[in-house]
Amino acid sequence: MGSKSIFLLQMPILLATAAVCFGEPADPAPLSDQKDVKLLVLGASWAHGVIEDLPKISAASGRNVEVRCMRNTGFKNYLKSIKLAETSPDDPESWVHLETDYKANVRVKEELRSKPWDMVVIQRNSLVDNDIDEAVGTAGKLIDFIKKQAPQAKIGIYQTHAYRGDSELLPQVAPKGWPPGTPFTEEDSWDTTRTICKLIARKYHVLLIPVGDAFEKVRLDKQWGWTAPDPGFDYTNPERDGCPEGEKNSLVIGFEWLPKDEADKADKSERIYKVDDHPNNLGRYLYGAVFYESLFGDSVVGNSYVPEVSPEISDASGTDLDKKGNKPATPERIQFLQQVTHEAVSEATANSCEKPQ
Repeated sequence: MGSKSIFLLQMPILLATAAVCFGEPADPAPLSDQKDVKLLVLGASWAHGVIEDLPKISAASGRNVEVRCMRNTGFKNYLKSIKLAETSPDDPESWVHLETDYKANVRVKEELRSKPWDMVVIQRNSLVDNDIDEAVGTAGKLIDFIKKQAPQAKIGIYQTHAYRGDSELLPQVAPKGWPPGTPFTEEDSWDTTRTICKLIARKYHVLLIPVGDAFEKVRLDKQWGWTAPDPGFDYTNPERDGCPEGEKNSLVIGFEWLPKDEADKADKSERIYKVDDHPNNLGRYLYGAVFYESLFGDSVVGNSYVPEVSPEISDASGTDLDKKGNKPATPERIQFLQQVTHEAVSEATANSCEKPQ
């Protein structure tokens, strides 16, 4: 048993909930019978595939999905904004942005009450919700709040993808109590997020949407996967126009050269590299596909929608949707991503907590 497994098993809440359910488990494919769906996401920028691609994948299968996504940083800060809206409404942190309208400020309670949402989905933030026990408890409080404000809605949690192995943020997302001196890898990032989201889904009987599992399946694929850090790339003295070999398959925006600060924008010799962990066009497609199959139970394999390779510029509508790091959406790659989606969702459904006898 590796150090990460020992660490996870030592967390007390895991021993209390990992193998049991309390009451009724969440229904698989909770919206399977619906053709018109209103979806609200208490998420952030990693939800762009839900915003962009889920409606298009759904439309290709004869469904109409309206998505609205809030932008905050995890369970803890959503609860903070909710509390401040009641106690200190003039505090800037009592508002949250809309990811679907980047400059808009809204109240969480008002958004939940604004429409008869069919589904409300929450998103953990690895940088903020990094204490496993606290994350599970905080998610429960947020779920209770959602139930009070939108009692008609089904609730889900989506498992985000892992931070890439060469991301400078990766060491910062190790969960509280991670063994000192033990490297935190891309696999650990996937496994930790998966563990926390499964615990939340099982304890509170909400739908688990396994986006991170689909990303991990792609990463491990011999043809379409990647290795990060790339052993063939010199991260210490990188070539100014170079990038890791695995970049061609990455599902995130990935490796990019950036100025050290505003004053260095015109001087390429002073640029530094950074890994952007936000999903690129294919990563966003995978987000939308996993959401689609999880919500509707309808296999995405054979779906006719193909994502466009958008210009690498900000969306003209003023939203904060990323348009960098795009990859060719070849038929072979789309077919592969569809198959991965089907496998990940099928496995998550099969491994969900069974109804008590």
